[in-house]
Amino acid sequence: MEQAVGVWRLLAANGKSIGRTREGEVGGTSNRNLLSSKQVNWGDWITKAAAALGAGLGILNTWNAWRQGKVRIRVVPTSVAVLNLISTNSMGQAIYGRFLSPGIAVINLGSFPVTLEEVGYEFKDGEKYPLTRIADPNWSSGVSEKLPQRLEAHASVRMSLWVQEEETLKGLRIRRAYARTACGTTVCVRNHALRRLTEQLTRGEPLMERVEKAH
Repeated sequence: MEQAVGVWRLLAANGKSIGRTREGEVGGTSNRNLLSSKQVNWGDWITKAAAALGAGLGILNTWNAWRQGKVRIRVVPTSVAVLNLISTNSMGQAIYGRFLSPGIAVINLGSFPVTLEEVGYEFKDGEKYPLTRIADPNWSSGVSEKLPQRLEAHASVRMSLWVQEEETLKGLRIRRAYARTACGTTVCVRNHALRRLTEQLTRGEPLMERVEKAH
């Protein structure tokens, strides 16, 4: 009887030992699976981040390509220095004076040349008044004396009024300034200089301000 009890105790002790061993094996396997899962999660996160970054760069490149292929001009109503004939001397030689004239500057902000076809003022009734005088023609820099005008990338041109145009515009209400390119792009703006010009026209004030006697 005592021998049977001893055998039973031995078997029970071995069973507990085997149970603990199996629990240890299961726990170790679980820990390894958890660690592996964490490693997989980090890998997924890095993959997703890389994919998002790639998509963002793709959108940015597409936007830059679209921007570079788009005609971009800036129109700025401003005052322009011009030379006007004021008199002649005893020998019949022309005497010019420097004046500040209302004008419009057009700047090509794009990365390729554009052809400027028309620059001028638009009135309240929708009628347009194109300017024909280029303030600073310079053949060496590619700026000619009339429109159409080819504007290189980042180049600009300034249009102004002729003296005789003061009477033509007097009393008219200008809505905005505009510029149109050969491809059909039209930009219209209004700023403080244009509002001042409208006030001068309404009051019948002189548009050109004498700055200095040139020659």
